[in-house]
Amino acid sequence: MAAKARETPGRPIQRLRTTSPPVRHPFDAPIDQQPVETLRSSYHVLMPRRISRPLLIRDANENDICAIEGMVADFVKGHPAESHTRSSQALHAAYFGGHPVAHMLIAERNGQIVGMAQWTLIYDMFWGMFGAEAAWLYVRPDCRGSGIVAALVARLCAQAAAAGAQFLHGGGGEGPSRLYERVAIGQESRDCHLSGKAFQVLAKLDGLLPREIVRRLPARASGLQRAEP
Repeated sequence: MAAKARETPGRPIQRLRTTSPPVRHPFDAPIDQQPVETLRSSYHVLMPRRISRPLLIRDANENDICAIEGMVADFVKGHPAESHTRSSQALHAAYFGGHPVAHMLIAERNGQIVGMAQWTLIYDMFWGMFGAEAAWLYVRPDCRGSGIVAALVARLCAQAAAAGAQFLHGGGGEGPSRLYERVAIGQESRDCHLSGKAFQVLAKLDGLLPREIVRRLPARASGLQRAEP
């Protein structure tokens, strides 16, 4: 039942409002007229913060064979072996059989395998010391440029150092070689040796965020410095 309006002498009768006026939301105003506090809060509402994706470097296992085969299929593109038939059984025997040919590492982000690398223990007769040979270093194209290669190489150095290695030998295409040659001594063949103090420094970077590993990469000259005991 509508309320009755009171009649005031000398004034016309006014109808009382029976509904509330519409509430104006701060976002309804032009953006240049909105308070700074409103703009700040709206940024968090409309533009949620980018969630960081943690990177996991771990040992490969038998459950990774399908993912490894997928990376190899992309890695081999443009190579004469691109159309060659590869056996899953042979891959399993090579890395997870009774006599593995190398130690395989996997890079995983948000449960998805995005990279790999392997290393084997070697011995340099000239220098009389153990080292590690890096090979099959690969990162998915959509994940490149985010420090995954550096994280893989750091873990590789750490594991090799624990096995007695004092240097890392590796090479590859343009991408991996740029990383190796940034901290290692390279030759025309694009073979590189990461050794001496540089090898020790990179091994200690294992476990840090990829951007931190890239930021703290040792100087190439440190590869000529004697390793600390």
